[in-house]
Amino acid sequence: MRLNEVSDGAVVQVVDLDAPDTLRERLLGLGFVPGQTVVVGETAPLGDPRVYIVGRKVVTLREAEARRVEIKPADFIPLAMANPGRYVVVALSGGHRFRQRMANLGLQEGITIEVSYNRGAISLLVESGGRVVIGRGQAKRILVKAIGGAPR
Repeated sequence: MRLNEVSDGAVVQVVDLDAPDTLRERLLGLGFVPGQTVVVGETAPLGDPRVYIVGRKVVTLREAEARRVEIKPADFIPLAMANPGRYVVVALSGGHRFRQRMANLGLQEGITIEVSYNRGAISLLVESGGRVVIGRGQAKRILVKAIGGAPR
C-alpha cells in the first residue's frame, strides 16, 4: 500500500521508500523512515499537495512523492476519530507546550482513557478519575489504541 492511497485522518507506518537517491534522501530527512508513524492530514482543495504529521513535524507532499512511500496501517487512531470506548494514549503529536497542556489535564502517553462523547468536543474519563473535555483540534494530535475491541 502506498501513502497516496490512504484517506485523510488515517494513521500508518512507513515500511520502505521506493524513490531515486535524491528524493529518498529528502524523504528520509523529512522523517519518512521505516517504522515511523505518519498521520495523514488534510488534502488541498484541488487534491494536491497533502499534509502529513511525521513525528512532531507537519510536512506537505505532492501525490507523486507520496506514491514513493510504502506504508502499512497502524493499530492506533487519532482521538478525534475514536468512538466511545476505552483506549490507551499511544502518542502526543505536538510540541512542548501542547504536551504540557495535556499533562496538566492528566493526559500523558501510556494512560488509559474512556471516551464517552465524541461530537464536536470530546469528553474523556482519565485514568486518575477526572473528567476532561477537549476540542477536536487537540484530539487530532493525540493517538490512541483501542483496549479489548473498543469500537473504532
